[in-house]
Amino acid sequence: KRHGIALRQTYARQGPALSRKAGRYAHARQFKRMRQVLRRQRTLLGRVLRDLQRKLDQVEACVRERISVWLERVQR
Repeated sequence: KRHGIALRQTYARQGPALSRKAGRYAHARQFKRMRQVLRRQRTLLGRVLRDLQRKLDQVEACVRERISVWLERVQR
């Protein structure tokens, strides 16, 4: 959003909520449920990543360089 890229869906609320959920499950030693939540987080992150990669060619080169640092981190 900061760089002028309109994503289909940002999952801005779901991401932090899932993170809290995973922490609660880990604390309660409910590791199977925690793994499900972590898998859901990875899925959402992959969706946002693919959407961003599709729209990256519409953006200026200087913005692409700034975003590339984050994309490398996500692809790990």
